[in-house]
Amino acid sequence: MEDNSTQDKRLARNESSTSGLRLADRLSLPDAHGNLHKLSAAVGTVRCYIFVQQQNIREPFAKNMINKIIFRALVVVVGVTVSSFAADNAALRLWYDRPAEKWTEALPIGNGRMGAMVFGGLVNERIQFNEDTLWRGKPHDYVRAGAGEQLGEIRRLLTEGKTKEATTLAREKFLSDPVRQLPYQPFGDLRLHFPGHENATNYRRELGLDSAIASVSYKVGDVTFQREVFASRPDRVIVVRLTADKPGQISFTL
Repeated sequence: MEDNSTQDKRLARNESSTSGLRLADRLSLPDAHGNLHKLSAAVGTVRCYIFVQQQNIREPFAKNMINKIIFRALVVVVGVTVSSFAADNAALRLWYDRPAEKWTEALPIGNGRMGAMVFGGLVNERIQFNEDTLWRGKPHDYVRAGAGEQLGEIRRLLTEGKTKEATTLAREKFLSDPVRQLPYQPFGDLRLHFPGHENATNYRRELGLDSAIASVSYKVGDVTFQREVFASRPDRVIVVRLTADKPGQISFTL
């Protein structure tokens, strides 16, 4: 069995790894019985998570005091964390020092209707994209005929602890028809060729987790090149922006 400190570390580790939010400093607050109340706060742009352990607190006065202490401590933690979150926000990104060699290494972008995988090649950039009307299926009513008539029996089986029987019945006569949607298909590949970029240096490929921009930057000679790719939901487009820090340096074929 884990002790409280081990459990707290596990909670903190899981929260920081799954939410992408910065974990604030931990506080320990004693109650009237000498128990420790562990307080953790992970603060992002709109979220605040609190883990509080309270044990054997029976007196209303003690409970009120603990709540006041926790609230005041939380205000301090939130204030400190929010002020420092902006500085740490730049770290919320995936970055690599070489182009993607296969599809699963490319960086994804999308707007709900269109999506793309950006490979970040030097001489040859590949942006593989798709769109939600291109898939293996067709417009289809997924409601299974007679499904509503099975609901009562499924509930009865679950109430009686017959999980296996309930699962079998649900799969055969209750879930959608078919159960799984057919997959989307690749729409095409946008390929950009940049001659003379073979010996680039200072290569960096990254995906901003806050901005949702996939970018590539590198130097050729004394010129720094950058590509930025993002998907706009309001405009329903995927945008590719090419820049160089010196004029007249961008040249490519499509």
